[in-house]
Amino acid sequence: MPKFKDFLVSENQRNHDGHKTFERFIRKALKRDDVEVLVAHHIVYLVPDEEPNEIPSADSLCFSPELMGAVFGDKRAGQIMLTLAHRTPELRDKVLADFLDALDLEEKDQAASDAARAANGLAPAGVA
Repeated sequence: MPKFKDFLVSENQRNHDGHKTFERFIRKALKRDDVEVLVAHHIVYLVPDEEPNEIPSADSLCFSPELMGAVFGDKRAGQIMLTLAHRTPELRDKVLADFLDALDLEEKDQAASDAARAANGLAPAGVA
């Protein structure tokens, strides 16, 4: 009989190693900083005044069109999910973190650009 990796141990280690990325992703998807995220065998999140919700696995998070679309926009989400699908699970979470870092930089650049436009009496980019 062939010997396979211990998937339960592997998944638990993956969740342990990627917990900060998963926490960051969920808060960004929900557009809230006050969400409690608990990463163990499953990923549970608690929004104040709501019932707890649970994501069964890191891959359920990474390949949810609804969650990915909320973070990256629908068009980019599909491209990112395709990129993630071509990575090993261990590398996938690092690549997801890189995409989140890039998104943070884009948001900071946009905020700086909007502030500069406002300082010069101009509307934010894309606003008539």
